[in-house]
Amino acid sequence: MKSKTKIRTESTVFLLTLVGIVVLVNLLATKAVLRGDLTRDGVFTLSGASTRLVSSLDDKLVVKAYFTENLPGRYATLERQVRDLLEEYAQHSNGKMEVQFIDPASDAKEEEIAKSLGITKQANPDIEKDQATVKEGYRGIAFSYGDKTDAIPAVQSPVGLEYEITTTLKKILGKKSKVGFLNGHEEPQISPPPRSQEEQQQMMMQDPNSRGAYRNVRANLDIYDYKDVNLEQGNQPVPEDVNVLVIAGTQGKLEDKELFQLDQYLMKGGSIVAFVDGVKVDAQAGQFPGMPPQYTTAVNDTNLRDLLKSWGIELGSALVMDAQAADYPAQCPPIPIPIPRPYPAWPLVNSLSESHPATFRVGVITLPYASSVKLTDEARKKAGATELAFSSGNSWSAAGGTAEVDPCAVRPPTALESSIPLAAAVKGEFTSYFAGKSLPAKEGDTAPLTADFVDKSTAPGRLLVVGSSGLPMDDIIGLLVRLDRRQAMANFTFVQNALDWSTSEEDLISVRMKNVEDPPLEKKEEGIKTAAKYGNIVGIPALFLLAGLVRWRVRRKSGQAKA
Repeated sequence: MKSKTKIRTESTVFLLTLVGIVVLVNLLATKAVLRGDLTRDGVFTLSGASTRLVSSLDDKLVVKAYFTENLPGRYATLERQVRDLLEEYAQHSNGKMEVQFIDPASDAKEEEIAKSLGITKQANPDIEKDQATVKEGYRGIAFSYGDKTDAIPAVQSPVGLEYEITTTLKKILGKKSKVGFLNGHEEPQISPPPRSQEEQQQMMMQDPNSRGAYRNVRANLDIYDYKDVNLEQGNQPVPEDVNVLVIAGTQGKLEDKELFQLDQYLMKGGSIVAFVDGVKVDAQAGQFPGMPPQYTTAVNDTNLRDLLKSWGIELGSALVMDAQAADYPAQCPPIPIPIPRPYPAWPLVNSLSESHPATFRVGVITLPYASSVKLTDEARKKAGATELAFSSGNSWSAAGGTAEVDPCAVRPPTALESSIPLAAAVKGEFTSYFAGKSLPAKEGDTAPLTADFVDKSTAPGRLLVVGSSGLPMDDIIGLLVRLDRRQAMANFTFVQNALDWSTSEEDLISVRMKNVEDPPLEKKEEGIKTAAKYGNIVGIPALFLLAGLVRWRVRRKSGQAKA
């Protein structure tokens, strides 16, 4: 039997060795940092877009997080979450990102700087002594890079924070992607309208389509630079600095030279997002005040159809109607005022691709006066081709020239259709529309546009087509805001996703929806909820009891062996 002195000596040596190992591990940890992310959505794992951006810094980036100490309620852990995320950015910055956390209440100078950047005190609700209270405090982030500064005035939640940070950095680093909007064929312009009312009226008289129909897109998606693109009847190419070209609301025929410029832009690795009407719908005001409008329809006779089909997407020439429809304020006799009612000419689409970035967590989109958009048989063979949105099982097609679209008169037929495709996307290599054809000539020149002609893609391109031009426009989104704000946000999110995907920033799409909340038990199966409940009540105490029994048995056997 070992002496008590020997046992004490061995125990002391063991404890000293253990302490030495712990100290050594801590010393090594100061040199090599290992990080892990066990959150459900990888909240603190940066996307590829974020790491690429911060690792490309050429100058010092100073990030100041202004947080008041001891924020109440749900903001109590927000500072820690922000700190973890910013540290993750700094880890990928090659030492060029400096992060500071400042409590403005303790530094009057820094408080003035914060206010100059638009960071002000926020109301932070709390429950104190069973009463609702509001405590004011700072929770904003400022960014300085060279002579440029920008800020997130108030961090509301960790959800989508990486997206906010990365898009803010893109702005101050001058790395905004450029989005061009094609015009010259009755399309609205993306350029902001003139400021004075007189200038606006004068411009409207000259060109009714200069109304600036994309104010929501331009104001809320300021991570992009926007410009109008006029091909001057095909005598000018799509500018080289345009990362994605949006074709929205185009009516009628384009010049062959314009088709050529669009074709060559895609062949050279460009991206095109097209919101195109297969059918034109016009609503003329009633003959007398208070009378409902008169509706007319006609097939949109545009040769964009041929161009899109050669690239793998076919635009229909009939309206897709759906009993699963968005509300529309219609004035139907005998009621003299407009009342919201489901309008089959505005399908409410909730059958969306679950795998494509453009429809990532969109849920539902409203497509006013939509036509079918389907992949050609050839395109279906491509790995990067996907149909994105489908009508419900209570839909039908109405011929473009004779479709009844009066909200008070639309009636479903006896035979209904299902899953009519309304949007599609293709990514990869394309064959030129002009391959094997005579090429168009420049104005005043008999020579064809042969310079640098590409008959097959030299770089992967991206094409996304929706059979409704109204989806991104202000008048539609504005009406949806008044009727159902969630539908308006869904349409806007789809546009945002489509532009992100088209500019190759698709890995940023999922970042907007990252969530640190624990998965709610009420969404789990009954068996899982029961197991979790009784596991907490009985399981944990039982584990401690079992450990005690095992230890008692070991000690008893050890005592018996010594005896």
